[in-house]
Amino acid sequence: MKEIPRFDETLLEESQQDETPVTASLSGDIDVSPSNARALLARTDADAMNDLISDYRPFILASASRVCNRPIDPDNDDEFSTAMLAFYEAVRSYDPSRGAFLSFARSVIRTRLIDGFRKAGRRPPEVPLEDEPEEDGNYRADPTVGASVEAFQREAQTQERREEIARFSAELAKWNLTFRDLADASPKASKTRTACGTLVRELLVDADLRAVFLRSRQLPIAAMCQRSGVPRKIAERHRRYIVSAVLVLCGDYPYMAEHLRWMRARK
Repeated sequence: MKEIPRFDETLLEESQQDETPVTASLSGDIDVSPSNARALLARTDADAMNDLISDYRPFILASASRVCNRPIDPDNDDEFSTAMLAFYEAVRSYDPSRGAFLSFARSVIRTRLIDGFRKAGRRPPEVPLEDEPEEDGNYRADPTVGASVEAFQREAQTQERREEIARFSAELAKWNLTFRDLADASPKASKTRTACGTLVRELLVDADLRAVFLRSRQLPIAAMCQRSGVPRKIAERHRRYIVSAVLVLCGDYPYMAEHLRWMRARK
């Protein structure tokens, strides 16, 4: 039987590496991360828009640099201005049904930058002239891209991961939970983790159950167990683990969600 990965100990270790306080909130029924809520507010509030663009300037810069396969200078590179306008466009056109806002914004930034390359009759510096764009419109990255660009991308990913952990830590606090609670409540046996994953999936696929959970901040254990067939004692014993997993998979936490993607797929 394939071993189901654990994510709690890794997150606990990473969370202890960054202690920057971040204020976050979680509300609503689907895809209710702080960035999603702020984007929805910014669509009609100019001050909220300015604050959002200012706070996510590092995200915009990192997204543009990835598309261009080189570090972008925000003071001298036109690509940064294009990326800023694309982020603004993403906010104005964001629809929660499209998924997480940051993923949507990253896609809009990529599309607008590549459109700019096409209109200017050029490609990113690292892409050979004979290379054509893929069917989805994305250019293939040059395998010889320099170590400096790779280092920049690694640093950007590290920063994004730290910010994500800080946001999730703030969210856990609203539920009177900590990363230590998550580690302590995590099931050790693979069979038990499978059962917890089944319970988590019940909330992911049932909008009504999820709404009850988010509104009351209480797991609807009776309903979850009745529908899934998982013993109630498992849900009660590992309640904190289940709560944390649902928050990760309902929110905008792509790095942490990677550890839990098996929960979405498991039948």
